[in-house]
Amino acid sequence: KHGGWWKVEKIEDLSGSICIEFGNSSYISALDNGLFTIGAPHDEGDGPSPEEIFTAFPAGENKFALKSGYGKYLGV
Repeated sequence: KHGGWWKVEKIEDLSGSICIEFGNSSYISALDNGLFTIGAPHDEGDGPSPEEIFTAFPAGENKFALKSGYGKYLGV
């Protein structure tokens, strides 16, 4: 349904390449200025676009950091 991507059930599973689905087949998308937005909906079976894929790193107990493909870290 999501191009081989799956739902994470535990925070321990957050590492490597991840995407964040928002709604139905729309993903958080990084912009080259360090901001992010919600990308356009994808067809069923399609995974996220490259700008919608982030790298997750552990950042302490029960915390993680996200880095975009533009090399910028996300802060919320």
